[in-house]
Amino acid sequence: MNKPALSVIIPCYNSEKYIRATLESIFVQQTAIYEIIVIDDASTDNTPAILKSFPQIRYYQQQNQGPSVARNYGLQLAQSDLICFLDHDDVLAANKFEIQLRFLAQNPDVDIVMGKSKYFKDDDLNDPAHESHFSVLLGACIFRKAVFTKVGLFEADNWYCQDFDWFLKAFEKNIPIIRHDDLMFYHRLHETNLSNRRPQARLDILKMLKQSIDRRKELENSFVYPALNG
Repeated sequence: MNKPALSVIIPCYNSEKYIRATLESIFVQQTAIYEIIVIDDASTDNTPAILKSFPQIRYYQQQNQGPSVARNYGLQLAQSDLICFLDHDDVLAANKFEIQLRFLAQNPDVDIVMGKSKYFKDDDLNDPAHESHFSVLLGACIFRKAVFTKVGLFEADNWYCQDFDWFLKAFEKNIPIIRHDDLMFYHRLHETNLSNRRPQARLDILKMLKQSIDRRKELENSFVYPALNG
């Protein structure tokens, strides 16, 4: 079997309402050699039955441990050197794989390529209330798998804003990233988004920023300055 050009990793939990549209946004991609790895975080609705009806995917279940653990499990299973993350309720632009794989092929020293994102509601991808923008959302990117050896995996205890925390670490390590102006990713807004839990999310972001500052201070304090010849 040919090695897939790209591994798509989808953590999911109680996603019966949206998972079909999420998968369809992968099936329409022009790049044919990919694998889809879905990690079910102990769903209690009809999600398992729906997912088992798609022979195109690799379906795994885990105990309810959150999206970070699911993504890390997906990385362990991924066969490709390139990774795309997609949440169970979000949607990819139809030309995402074609555009971003080309960027990575043309720039072998770059570890991450990031396009623009857009929020949408009620299945309206052209939702006029929201414009495309750059944001540290995992679904807007494609990653070289090796970058997770450089930066580390997702923190298992982070159920909110895991992408923000991981990108802080990537920026601290000066990981090379290309940003391009194409709209690559649609983030669905609905009543059960984890990000709707704003008080907890804000607390987590503050904690992550403090941890980032502490890591930078520790690095600065450990730097040995060369002796000056007097």
